[in-house]
Amino acid sequence: MTKRSSTWQTQRPLAFSIVLTTVVAMAMALGIVAPRGVSAQEFRTPESGRRVYDEAGIFTPTEVQYLEEAAARVAAAGAPTVVYIRADDREGGETEQDAADLMEDWSVESAPGAKDGLVLFFNTDPNDLGHGQFALFAGETHFDGGNLPGRELDRIIQDVMTDPIRDDQPAIGLAAGLDAAAQSLEFGPPPPPEPSDLRQAANTIAAWPLGAVGVAAGAISAIWMGRRWRQRPGAAVAPALATTTLPDRLPPAVAGALTTGSAGEAQAQGTILDLAARGALAFEPEERGAQKNQKVQILLVDDSLLRTDYERELWRALAAVADPSGVITAKQLPKLQNAWKKANATLRQGMEDRGWWDPEVDRRRRPFFVIGGVLLVATVAVVIVTAIGEQPFGAIPSVALGLVSLAALIVGGSYPRATESGAAAAAPWLGLQRGLRASDSTFHAADYDTLLPYIMSMNQFGALQKQLKAASADGYVPLAFRQSLQGDAWNGGFFPYFIFFTSSSGPSSSGTAGASAGGAASGGGGSSGSA
Repeated sequence: MTKRSSTWQTQRPLAFSIVLTTVVAMAMALGIVAPRGVSAQEFRTPESGRRVYDEAGIFTPTEVQYLEEAAARVAAAGAPTVVYIRADDREGGETEQDAADLMEDWSVESAPGAKDGLVLFFNTDPNDLGHGQFALFAGETHFDGGNLPGRELDRIIQDVMTDPIRDDQPAIGLAAGLDAAAQSLEFGPPPPPEPSDLRQAANTIAAWPLGAVGVAAGAISAIWMGRRWRQRPGAAVAPALATTTLPDRLPPAVAGALTTGSAGEAQAQGTILDLAARGALAFEPEERGAQKNQKVQILLVDDSLLRTDYERELWRALAAVADPSGVITAKQLPKLQNAWKKANATLRQGMEDRGWWDPEVDRRRRPFFVIGGVLLVATVAVVIVTAIGEQPFGAIPSVALGLVSLAALIVGGSYPRATESGAAAAAPWLGLQRGLRASDSTFHAADYDTLLPYIMSMNQFGALQKQLKAASADGYVPLAFRQSLQGDAWNGGFFPYFIFFTSSSGPSSSGTAGASAGGAASGGGGSSGSA
């Protein structure tokens, strides 16, 4: 059965309600959030001829009879009615769902498929009986094109029921709501109030001027962004062929910066692996022979093997975390997560000195962010005016401006840092990146001796994680890990230690999935509140 409902809610601006409802609806559609209402309620068994169920025991027999007579008047007007009261600490939206569930479970209608019932549900506060959440839930026949549309249910709950319940007269409030519903069913709902001057003005503005200006502003901004995007550096550089061979001997950090357009923990981790392969530092198990403690520590060995300013700045960060003997224990490794700031600045400066990164990139990105921010504010303004004026046409400029605003922010954030020469220098390394992603099981494990630092610097570990794990299970230990120790020192293979190093020295990320969605089959909806 498909039905609709409405519950009382605290007055708030109409525009805010529409924006909030839209955001929540989109989040529910994407699976980000789930409705809190449960899919199945435990109600008592209905009794023939009975319309009022005071499970909370808050009403006297006289008051129950008073409510029975009011519910009978609603039924006589064309809506089989159930009034259900219980003591339960529920929120407004949950009470609305409770009413929907009750109508569905008890088949509150005059005949199968009639969809003409009405449920009045009252969840009283267990600590303050007589107050709580209440909802009117009308069948689809009365809601869609009938005499109990959402506007009328809102009026009944807000203007008729709320004050008596708030004044400690819940029986009078519930009965007044039932009588108002019966009168609307019999004679039709009262006409809506005349719109205010503000609403009339907003309606006029939203009818076409605002829409035309919004669409025009979005179109002009989109054309401007498209031209600027086509003129970005490196746009005409042809991609290189995929390969699994190093194009040249650039340091891993530089190669990673070229392909990712950033300087961060990935380049630091790749450089640490390169330094270990060259013997400047060494990875060691924290406890040799321990089968379960697969944690790694780093030993600083020889800083004379450092070659670049970036490596020297990175070494200073490592030394600042190490103990006096030059050991970075497993417990100290997480301190490295925030230790790369100066090294990152040195890498960025080096890329700019080579002419590969544009030092003015932040200035070039700024117009996109400004346009995106301005259009975002304009989108909110259009939504507010549209909501106040109740003008559906305003949805067109709202969507147009919102999409262009989002596009501007995305384009600004992705505007390339690389110059023309930087894009040309990155091309062969992007070929290596594609080759690593496409490599299959025939990829030789021994190649990791050379490629592992570059794999980390170019953020390709995720694409090759299964292969690295399989190589480890076959007994392979990369040069970065076997430089100062024999391969058999790594119990169960090097891979668990490697995972510990990457997760401890850089920000870890994880994904969660799930969230179940409840909701009655009746498909109810509306507003909610308390009194």
